[in-house]
Amino acid sequence: METINQDSDLGTKCRMDFTVETVRTDDRTRTAYFALVPDARRYTIVEHNGEKCYFDKYLKHLIPVDEMNECMVRQTRGLPLFALSPTIKSTPEYASGRRTAIAESLRTGRYSPPAEQAMPHKRFEDNPRPRDIAFLSIDVCGSSTQRRSDPEAFDRAYAILFRNLALLLASSTAQS
Repeated sequence: METINQDSDLGTKCRMDFTVETVRTDDRTRTAYFALVPDARRYTIVEHNGEKCYFDKYLKHLIPVDEMNECMVRQTRGLPLFALSPTIKSTPEYASGRRTAIAESLRTGRYSPPAEQAMPHKRFEDNPRPRDIAFLSIDVCGSSTQRRSDPEAFDRAYAILFRNLALLLASSTAQS
């Protein structure tokens, strides 16, 4: 069993799974107070050499509570937090419905939108505050061969893939 600390071979960053518990909210000031709690499905609290630690059941690591708290405060100070409110209630059900719609679209060329309403895009310049931008890169394996063998079918499939990817992303994230 390894104890995680700043001198470990994992460096100063490592992954942890948390649950979020709302402590209280203030609608007047639009402030939310919440606690990040290490996920009980993955961690148990143990004492090791007189120090309280989280024991990672999967990786078999000990993470000192005090050190974890200090790292979180140091690394998250000043970072914006966003509430994500997905419009997709069940990813498996959504995927099943989209699979049928995509198969129909490939067969007929007609687009069938999902029942879930995607969140509208906002103009980038309407948000003056500093913002983070995520870039998504997708490697469609075998796409060069597919394009050469049937360019029209590839272009249809490509358009359908990206339309549905955009719908999924817009339905899975919140406006910020």
